[in-house]
Amino acid sequence: MINDAIMKHRTLLRRQQRVRGSPGLLEEIRSSSVALRTLTREAKEQWWKRKAVYINWLSETHQLGLFYSEVSTYGLKISVKKTEVMSLDTLQTAGFALGISLGGDTLKQLDKFRYLGSITPIRGDLDADINNRISAASATFGKLEQRLLRT
Repeated sequence: MINDAIMKHRTLLRRQQRVRGSPGLLEEIRSSSVALRTLTREAKEQWWKRKAVYINWLSETHQLGLFYSEVSTYGLKISVKKTEVMSLDTLQTAGFALGISLGGDTLKQLDKFRYLGSITPIRGDLDADINNRISAASATFGKLEQRLLRT
């Protein structure tokens, strides 16, 4: 997307060099320049968001590694097979793999997490949890209705 905008802007500048004094062309160059600046700003914001996630991930991985080494000094073991990780996608960086590992084994990364019957998805919205609760209630009332009709 940014490459297309750059190529369009270059083409407009070359046309301006060949045809001087065209007011429509100057306006087109101005609007292309504004669009290019906007795309550049958005690309920089995305880059900083990804960098912030990566820096935060490094500190969390370091803390987890310290916890793992401290626990193992007392003879306790963390089951890597049962341990799963999920990061809420507050910066909207979908597809970013965390790659957190314990003792050389990489932990499984989840898109949604179930805890005490509630579902927390990576985006943090409640739609999946609400739909799950409604379907569970519907199934329970269906069973209750069958029992009441039999008697």
